[in-house]
Amino acid sequence: MVAIFLFIGSFLAAAQSRIEISIAPLVLELTGERGQSVPFSITILNRSQFQTARFRASAAGLQEGRSGEYTPVVPDEGPYAASSWVRFEETEFEVGPGSAFELRGVVEIPRNARPSGYAAAVIELLPEERVGPAALSVEYVQRFVVPLEIVVGRRHVRSAHVDSMAVVPAASSPELAAAYGRGAVLFLAGVVNDGDVHVAARGTLILRDERGRRVREVPLGGGRGVILPDTTVDFGSVLVGLAPGKYEMQAVVHYGGPRPAVGRMEFELSDEEAGISRVVAGRAVRIDAAPAALVYEFPRGAYRVQTITVVNRDSEDVDVTVSLQELVNDADGQPVTPEPGVVMPYSAVPWGDVRPAEFTLRPGQRRNVVVGFRVPEGESGGRYARVRIEGRLPAPGPGMETAVSELTVDALLTVGADLRPVMEAAEVEWRTVGATGLVTVGVTVANEGNIHGEAGLRLTLQEYVPAQEEDMGDFIFVRDAHWLVVDAVETGSGESVLLPGEHRFLFGVFSHELERDKQYRALIEVLGAGGRRDDLATLFLWVDAEGNVHEGTAEHLMGADEA
Repeated sequence: MVAIFLFIGSFLAAAQSRIEISIAPLVLELTGERGQSVPFSITILNRSQFQTARFRASAAGLQEGRSGEYTPVVPDEGPYAASSWVRFEETEFEVGPGSAFELRGVVEIPRNARPSGYAAAVIELLPEERVGPAALSVEYVQRFVVPLEIVVGRRHVRSAHVDSMAVVPAASSPELAAAYGRGAVLFLAGVVNDGDVHVAARGTLILRDERGRRVREVPLGGGRGVILPDTTVDFGSVLVGLAPGKYEMQAVVHYGGPRPAVGRMEFELSDEEAGISRVVAGRAVRIDAAPAALVYEFPRGAYRVQTITVVNRDSEDVDVTVSLQELVNDADGQPVTPEPGVVMPYSAVPWGDVRPAEFTLRPGQRRNVVVGFRVPEGESGGRYARVRIEGRLPAPGPGMETAVSELTVDALLTVGADLRPVMEAAEVEWRTVGATGLVTVGVTVANEGNIHGEAGLRLTLQEYVPAQEEDMGDFIFVRDAHWLVVDAVETGSGESVLLPGEHRFLFGVFSHELERDKQYRALIEVLGAGGRRDDLATLFLWVDAEGNVHEGTAEHLMGADEA
């Protein structure tokens, strides 16, 4: 974001001599307590050979646009305005050719300051002094902007949510069509920071077809990813090659809060160059809940309770309903709503209760919900439930749908001792990546143990090197056939754990391109707790003279004995 300001004005036009300026840092991230003075410095380097550069420094407000770009603003207004906190040791200075200048300043944090403040250090490159009269002249003034992100104190509220989603076909935008083709589709998720300090966000776009299967997962870009308080930034991604049909778009944005910001929207692609024929979306109800998971450890026959704090961050009253349901995830680790009446083998739902199950929260109000479980005698192993928290707003008008949002908190119960997750490779598949020589290996991992756990995957690609004879003059040196490691990839299930009996699909892409007339094998290690290898599988691949990849071994590449 800052680079836009820096490089637009890095070189002066014909109005004055060529001056090349660089400034560092691009962003100042400062922390301090109320009543404290926090020093800072900015280095200005004049890279020109002959020209002296004159500058003027001042402080302005800082505004962030929806695309994540920073803009200085005057006057500086709003609850997080901090330009009045900024003082410079010098406001006008010169930098000689080939020299550098350290602009020093201080941020004086008021004793009544909010948990954060934002300002911009604006450094103007002044035009050369005119020599002699001029009948007509144009004066160029360049501005370099260094944002100041100031975190005050140690107690902050980090909260963000997805408040809007959009699907834009490239055919409706000449700029998009020219860049990506008319069949491309732009996906946007507007993320608003309703906390009291800036957050660093990273987003992921997940597309599912009407059967619920994941068809794409790509990053959502949003500038630097920093969102200032009371600001909305659009996170977006462009996809091509989507087939006509019904889809669900899910935006997952991690920002450092107790749970990611999540938005969902259904849409339908027509067969007319990715035209949007239908979009189904509702206003999101802004509620939050913490913690993101409840972890219990039980002796047999015990009763344990924990609390979930539900907060209404909306501007209207929200009716909240809390219930227990079966904890079920799909092969991608995403929550799945079970069919009515289905009871999972490792269910803790019959043992649990929530209090209160229904209540209304006014704007800004919070309430604790007690979630308790009583374990019967004779039980052991992992037991699981999902706490479903539904927030509902009244319908905005007759015949209009009620706005509903849902949060979930997983309850993980460990009953007894001597429990262990065991991860095994249930299925292995592979495919080539387009017309390249790259290969993707996917593994469906199954937890055959009696407790939940994380799963990992370590993939090692080896190339077969045949036996070779080398004439050394007095003797012939024979090199035995061997497997040479040419690539390795490691991945995991991340924060998503596998329940007993659950499956998870993990995959990795080898960056080494498979060469023609070569034999390869992939060692597939399934990792369990602490990176322990729980299972091992082997995949053999060979490449023919035309570059086609086949599964198995080739006798002409390995020899009859080896193959």
